Amino acid sequence: MSAKKHIVSAISALCIFASASASETETDEYASDLDHWYAGAAAGLNLPAGDSALHRTGSGIIRFGWYANDFWALDFSLAQCENVFAYSGGALWHWWGYERLDPFFTFGLEDFIEKDCGPYLGTGTFWHFDDHWSLRCDMTAFSGLDHGGFLFSFSAGLRRSW
Repeated sequence: MSAKKHIVSAISALCIFASASASETETDEYASDLDHWYAGAAAGLNLPAGDSALHRTGSGIIRFGWYANDFWALDFSLAQCENVFAYSGGALWHWWGYERLDPFFTFGLEDFIEKDCGPYLGTGTFWHFDDHWSLRCDMTAFSGLDHGGFLFSFSAGLRRSW
């Protein structure tokens, strides 16, 4: 099975997880409002290493996601780089909880269309301005299964929760 088929399978599994988690949260505090959805935009810097088919470039990123509970979220992104378009799906785990400074880990699968696809692992933090607006900063390491290279990326942007 090709790496791109693995990505489609993983995104399907994440959607099943989302629907199962939605039924579990009907009785919690999120059931009556939309505080578990978020969307944001960011600027990024991509630094390839090894045999990656990608180029060093900046990127524009749109992120959106859904919180299953206070610590876990499904996290998706679309990115436009200078020479490629990318999409990813994964999970975001808050290991500290909600404070003004809110660190997290991310992991999942990313596909740089017609270039590389594979798993990513990252860390970052939120700086919450209030209950709805946050500054999000990420550092991610991506391993390209198709060409065997690595890509390190850094991004920062704003996020809005509903």
